[in-house]
Amino acid sequence: MEFGELQRLLLESPGRVRVRDAVSLPFLQREPLSIVFEPEHLDRAALINALVRLTGLPEMTRSQIEEAIYNFYLKEIEDGSASFASAQAQLDWEAEQGVPFQNPKAAQNAAEVWPLVQFRRIVPSSSAGRDLVLRVEGNAAWDGEHGIVLHFLNGEQLIAATGYGRFL
Repeated sequence: MEFGELQRLLLESPGRVRVRDAVSLPFLQREPLSIVFEPEHLDRAALINALVRLTGLPEMTRSQIEEAIYNFYLKEIEDGSASFASAQAQLDWEAEQGVPFQNPKAAQNAAEVWPLVQFRRIVPSSSAGRDLVLRVEGNAAWDGEHGIVLHFLNGEQLIAATGYGRFL
């Protein structure tokens, strides 16, 4: 989808907005993501500006994001260590539960974490007196229930990698 068309949809849609395959993020090097939001809760101009900044992040940002994802992965694997003998055992168990990853392999370094995540959508959020946060949400091979969320402040700075349901 062309950005001008997306901008028109974001500005003119009266109700809940859900646009499939709307936004490409160069640092993810994958298919475009959907965007979902309730327009009455957001400043649309701020949202458009944040999306412009997010889509303009340089590919070099990928290594910073990769490190954040890997650190979150390590924390989640550590949290699961009481239930699983190894990271691979946790990934195998999640795969048996229907997590959409084929034969996931435990990451030994940050560069190996990318096959363990599948980002799907962007969900903007803000609350009174707070900045806009773009949540890039997806599946994580290590946690089929909570997945992964990258939080970008105003679309320009990664501020956290968490799971679903964990708000800043």
